[in-house]
Formats: sequence, structure tokens, C-alpha cells
Amino acid sequence: LHYTNKLEQVYACETRPWNQGARLTIYECVQEKMPATLICDSAASSLMRSRKVHAVIVGADRICKNGDTANKIGTYNLAVAAKFHGVPFYVAAPSTTLDRKST
Repeated sequence: LHYTNKLEQVYACETRPWNQGARLTIYECVQEKMPATLICDSAASSLMRSRKVHAVIVGADRICKNGDTANKIGTYNLAVAAKFHGVPFYVAAPSTTLDRKST
């Protein structure tokens, strides 16, 4: 989206307790010159309600063969808020995250 000039703004959650959003996501956005704002985890649903968020993209620690995903605890709250506010929700992860043996 960024490279096709379709990205308006990245809102990166701080991602407690280890602050990956602050330490990694925002750092990478700055390096790529993406417009980005760091928000506290609890602010995401408010931004969705105000229609400032057009899609939610999260990572995954593991993806099972049946499509179930495992990730940080805050991912569930983002998924529920996205569903409630009608915001598309996507999981982006490398193929190495897929557990082809799981059921």
C-alpha cells in the first residue's frame, strides 16, 4: 500500500507488555518513510469507531493447518473491535509461521 501511494496512515499499537509496536513497528515505518502514529493499545477501538481505520493487519506467532491463529493477547481485542465496527481484519505472517502438521 505504501509503495503504491494508497497508505494514508499507520496506527501502530504499543503492543504491551514488550512494546514491539514502539520498538519495531514504528521504527520500521520511520525507516520506510511511512506516515505512522504510535497509539496505546486501548486507543485502537476508538479510532475504528471514528472511521479513521480502514483495515487491521496483525501478525501471528503460529497459524494452524485449519486457519486458527495464535498471537499476542491484544490481537483478540483488535479482532473483536474490528468485527464490531465493520473493519476488515487481516493476518500477515511468513509461511514459516504455518504449522502444516497441526489440526
